[in-house]
Amino acid sequence: MIRPESRHQKRAKVQDPISGRHTAARARMLSPSLIDGAVIPRASDPVDLAIGSSELTPPIFAQATDSVDGRKYSPPEGIPALRSAIAASIQRRLGVDVDAERHVTVTCGATEGLLTSLMTLLEPGDEVVLFEPYYEGYLSAVRLAGGQPRFVRLHRPNWSIEPSELSGSFSVRTKAIILNSPHNPTGKVFTQEELSLILNECYLHRAICISDEVYDGMVFDGLQHLSPFAVAEAKPWTILLNSMSKTYHAAGWRIGYMVTPDDLSETMRMVHGVMSYCAPEPLQTCAVSAYKLPNDYYDSLNREMQRRRDRLIDILSRAGITAFTPRGAMYVLSDVPGRSFASDIEFTDFLLTELGIACVPGRCFYGEQKPVEDMVRFCFARSDRTLDVVSERLGMLGDHVAL
Repeated sequence: MIRPESRHQKRAKVQDPISGRHTAARARMLSPSLIDGAVIPRASDPVDLAIGSSELTPPIFAQATDSVDGRKYSPPEGIPALRSAIAASIQRRLGVDVDAERHVTVTCGATEGLLTSLMTLLEPGDEVVLFEPYYEGYLSAVRLAGGQPRFVRLHRPNWSIEPSELSGSFSVRTKAIILNSPHNPTGKVFTQEELSLILNECYLHRAICISDEVYDGMVFDGLQHLSPFAVAEAKPWTILLNSMSKTYHAAGWRIGYMVTPDDLSETMRMVHGVMSYCAPEPLQTCAVSAYKLPNDYYDSLNREMQRRRDRLIDILSRAGITAFTPRGAMYVLSDVPGRSFASDIEFTDFLLTELGIACVPGRCFYGEQKPVEDMVRFCFARSDRTLDVVSERLGMLGDHVAL
């Protein structure tokens, strides 16, 4: 209850009770997402190539969920049928046996799995190694969990790792490294040699490898997805994260999972229970059939996504924009036409306001030290109709600027 002001209180300057002093330092370190801001409708009819969701038709979910009783909470770790289907899918695709009862936990997307992992592992000031460029959600999650990021730069044009830079990023404070392969935003698929370097540093420093494999169903040009979870020696200190968002074109369902080491499973499930308690049971029930899809589905997905990659690169090339060819995932990074635009922000603003095309400035994938301001990111998980519109609009680029 708010008490009436006294005579002395009236003389004092009244402060807003919801002021900055009530905000935790870890929350003040967060920044608004530049990716979300890229699709603010500043154009009359914007085409969104910014957000990493898919316009392709989901392979399942034709049936309604009327038969599922959503009035009750599901088990916090996920319904048994879905966890069993996930474990069987991992065994089929990675060749690794997983105990669904002990080690598989269904989460609200891979994002919640990541934050659950970091909240479980980190003490304030502990360090987490990130490959740069990075998905911007990683940095926010590390900071929110009280951690400090250490960056390892991936070097253009092949997004290679410098071994000395990798080893130099680890210290006595390192608790984890976040590995994302195929990689957002570069489309890099980490090689066996690179994976060995990473796992060796984890072993030497007793660090956990958090492997975000949400794009594992999108690997192109005959390459193969390599998971640290499939390395027998690394499995006991690897946390595997994945979701339905990319592979099954179901970002809005927010169904993901984490596969956790035996020593961490119980604690991570308790942290997950505090954060969300459980993922939506009706959606979990419908998701079971996705993880039972045959290998033909994944072969078809690879072909379709590679075709869209090639088409978008061709569209960009014909518009005079030089792209880096991704080997996986669903994004293309390209150079900014330097003779016409001073920065990535200027170029993305131009594309949105003049041509109605939303993309992401490259700087949002880099930290404050040595940011990169001459790239932009496009998402090619779009329908052919959308890519037709993009082709038409980018065809007008030369009419606006001198490339």
